[in-house]
Amino acid sequence: MEKTRKTFKGRLRSFGQSLLTLIVTLVVIYLIGEALVYILYRDRIALFPRYVTDVHYGEYHLRGNVPNSHYWHKSADGRWEFFINGQGFRDTREFTYEKPEGTLRVLVLGDSFTIGYEVGQDETYSAVLERYLRRGRPDVEVINAGMSGSSTAEALILLEKEGIKYDPDVVVLGYYGNDLDDNLKTNLFRLEDGELVVNSRKYIPAIRIRNTLNSIPLYRWLSEHSYLHNYLNNTATIFFKRRLLSERRQELGATGETQVEARESIKGYRDELGRALVRRVYEVCRENGAYFVLMDIPSRELERAFPWHDGADLGYISDSYVDMAPILGSYSDLIPLRVVHGDGHWTPFSHMMAGVAVGDSILGLMEREGEELRAERTAPALQVDRAGTRT
Repeated sequence: MEKTRKTFKGRLRSFGQSLLTLIVTLVVIYLIGEALVYILYRDRIALFPRYVTDVHYGEYHLRGNVPNSHYWHKSADGRWEFFINGQGFRDTREFTYEKPEGTLRVLVLGDSFTIGYEVGQDETYSAVLERYLRRGRPDVEVINAGMSGSSTAEALILLEKEGIKYDPDVVVLGYYGNDLDDNLKTNLFRLEDGELVVNSRKYIPAIRIRNTLNSIPLYRWLSEHSYLHNYLNNTATIFFKRRLLSERRQELGATGETQVEARESIKGYRDELGRALVRRVYEVCRENGAYFVLMDIPSRELERAFPWHDGADLGYISDSYVDMAPILGSYSDLIPLRVVHGDGHWTPFSHMMAGVAVGDSILGLMEREGEELRAERTAPALQVDRAGTRT
């Protein structure tokens, strides 16, 4: 018996030593990898944790910002603090569905440009817009409902099933070029004979795994501090995004056409789907008495993002279109418009210009409405018949 007990203790001690050796070896390997990635790529890797979880909007099961979260982003250009309120908006305030009397409320939708990657909490164009509008009236609330990676399809559902409950007077959509591919990836909507049709009510790619990992304190710490972790995570994310997009394109392109014809067909379908989704956002706004402002976030080359038809006018798509390409282009040789390292989002200057431009657009719509009311008539907002104009 004594001999058996000693043998067991010996094996246990040996196992403990082996486990400790394995842990130490893995830590050393990780530290070596961390040092190599830091030396080689520190100017190109951003420590941008994406705290996204699953949310339910009615019958839809989609992605949303983790409520009540607080974290930092970091790159070679600086550090930026994020506060997400209980409703998943980038704000320290909570907003009631019931709008305070006399308040002008603006709901802003979009992706990482809108939530404000690589700028501070008060530097986003939503924050600038609120301060700009408050110069003329104190009772203004701007709700920043941006989410990194958000597609137009997800923004539409957020608006239709949740955002409209906040009774916004104006809805702003920050539209970026990758929305076109993101709409395909979600597979939430499809076009049938030119009509927008619900295709799926669920889009939560890898969210359950992300929720599990983000519940581990060490993983959260690594996501905010480790260059190797972010390098591996970004590589995996890009791989799975490309694979998902490739699968969607193959589904759409399986029509017996040549490769070139299929590629052009998919591009045409993708663009038309993007236009249809924005039209639906506009229709939801009209049905609920809100103005809709479409803000075009241009590419690095300052090219428009929204896929316009040749010769198309503004009227069929929004109450007001803010084209940031010429606005920012006027300053392209004077000041950086995008953050140099990291993921190349807008600088505080670009956010400021966007907030002011959208603010001027909203003030123009308000002034037009005031003129119409004084004349005791209802007229179109720009080229569009405005249904449900408030009186």
